Amino acid sequence: DEQAILRSVRAGKYSFSAPVWYDVSFEAKQFIVRLLTKDPSRRPSCMEALQDPWLQKTRSGDQMPPLDTSVLENLHHFAAAGVMKRAALGLIAMTMSTPQVRQLEEQFRALDKDGNGVITLEELTNALTEKLNMSREEARTVFSKLDVTGDHEIHYSEFLAASLELHIADNESLILDAFRKMDRDGSGSISLENLRTILGEDYMGTRIEELLKECDINGDGQIQYEEFVALVTDGRGFDSVSETSNPRERENSLVKEMKTLERLGTIVDSEVDEENNPPTIKNDQ
Repeated sequence: DEQAILRSVRAGKYSFSAPVWYDVSFEAKQFIVRLLTKDPSRRPSCMEALQDPWLQKTRSGDQMPPLDTSVLENLHHFAAAGVMKRAALGLIAMTMSTPQVRQLEEQFRALDKDGNGVITLEELTNALTEKLNMSREEARTVFSKLDVTGDHEIHYSEFLAASLELHIADNESLILDAFRKMDRDGSGSISLENLRTILGEDYMGTRIEELLKECDINGDGQIQYEEFVALVTDGRGFDSVSETSNPRERENSLVKEMKTLERLGTIVDSEVDEENNPPTIKNDQ
């Protein structure tokens, strides 16, 4: 309920009870609490936040794992993908829980040499030229494809979307969840109007009509679930997706599986009802 969320924001109420927070340390939560201090005069500045003990501990902790070449290869592959696939992977990235992305978080930090929270053109270029023997010009092209916001920096969400193929190959539930979010009216397929609602009239300079054509294999003007799976898996699909199976029955089965997983706390439920007496965490002084 968006109105309930807005009321909680205005009141300074928030909760760490959702499954996504289960594996987050107490120190990290305290850091977030400080950032959410309602009174701006007591809220830490950017420089003060960077000096927070949790950040300093993280920065000076265990040695950073070596940069995985397969991650860089996935970034390169993502940059060459169609715009619709990049948009879909971005949506899937939003639904992933902390345990699923921890390895990628370490790889992001390995690329972010100066620890400022973003990957710069120089940082990515150096990694791609050193690890993949890529030319600097090609590395710049990869960077521009990853920089969805166009601010000349690669943020964590952009990096995560570009690295997803390491994680979705055997996780159909993630893809189904993204499909359901794009199927805004619950019709069982993604329509042009659905895309317009989510992405606007264009996405990264490409008209949404062209985006739909990118994965509308059967030409019916809709994106069916099988087409969506083929889009994000490069046509590999899953064992459960076959020409002889009933798409509606398969989707209903997967929906039931998703609901079970959500009850077990392994899939993030982004639609938490904040109105049911949400717990309040008092801000640190």
